[in-house]
Amino acid sequence: ALINYVQALALNHEDDSAFVYLNTLIRNQHLVDVGSAMVGEWVLADEDFIHLFDDPRWTDIENTCIENLKKAGKHWNWKLAKRLWKLKAVDQACRSEIGRAEKQTGKKSPLVLSLWDLTEVLDWQHQHELDEIVAEQGWPGISEVGDEAAEGAFLIVQHCPSLETQKAYLPVLQKKCESGEAQCSDFALLYDRVQVKENKPQ
Repeated sequence: ALINYVQALALNHEDDSAFVYLNTLIRNQHLVDVGSAMVGEWVLADEDFIHLFDDPRWTDIENTCIENLKKAGKHWNWKLAKRLWKLKAVDQACRSEIGRAEKQTGKKSPLVLSLWDLTEVLDWQHQHELDEIVAEQGWPGISEVGDEAAEGAFLIVQHCPSLETQKAYLPVLQKKCESGEAQCSDFALLYDRVQVKENKPQ
């Protein structure tokens, strides 16, 4: 599939080819199935493309994706969505890298333990950024930023090292879930994580 090919090119750091096929992908999005997400938001939140974010050509990819989403009738907070897409991509890239390292060196290897230490630092940074977003404008709902960006906000809380922070966001996420502004499965996952950390039944 084209999606898998583009991801493989990006992961192999074949940047020129990756951008060629990324452009093909986003201009022929009717041929692509990425589940419930729209192609544009999926591309901009995908961890496999993370090292392409600093390439000047990424701006054109981002702008084209957003234009496609606008043509599809999406009227999101684009500035906020872009922040959350990037946060999600970094969050997932860290965990993908740890997964690859575990397969090669074992779960308790010095490399894997170091990657977890780095990931925890990033998790704290992401949580502080999300706290700022929520303090300024409330929890980012699906109708405001789309599915992928809203999922990014959930992942930040789900991976936050602080149990107290996760407990504080539980009722916030529950309300958003009840109003259709968050996935109820996300609330259930966060609830389960809090229960496990507190040694309570799920």
